[in-house]
Amino acid sequence: MKETVSKKFRYTDERERYKSVNKFYFIGMNALYVMFIAYFFVSSNYGDLNKVFAYANIGIVLAFEVVKIVMYLKNKASKSYGLVSVILGGIEIFVIAGNTEAQFVTYAIIVILMLQIPYLLPKRQGVLCIAYGLCLIAVTALRAAKGQDVFEVDA
Repeated sequence: MKETVSKKFRYTDERERYKSVNKFYFIGMNALYVMFIAYFFVSSNYGDLNKVFAYANIGIVLAFEVVKIVMYLKNKASKSYGLVSVILGGIEIFVIAGNTEAQFVTYAIIVILMLQIPYLLPKRQGVLCIAYGLCLIAVTALRAAKGQDVFEVDA
């Protein structure tokens, strides 16, 4: 009698899948946060952005980064890592977009939402798309009310 051997693939295990996806998300969000820090540094030293505001935001970004790093190193297969990261990223994007004229935040929102795709959680992706869409509308309205350089169609 021949014994059947079940094939077990690495990513069929939920823990391994979350570990892999969280690593991908960790790298992507760190790249985004480095971009935020570079924007604040360059805008405050070579542009017209207030240095106190810029360095305060750099401090916020670094604090968020510490939270994400500790959370990632504590449990690389955490189900909540991606959600916490996207919430912290959303807060920072809202602060940047509401207080500066940075146009790259639109693309940052798209990157954050794209990084959610490998989690394969359609319900969460739908909620995040709605939340970030509302955030984008609120930021555009805020910029239009402040008279910042906003395209007429966007406003």
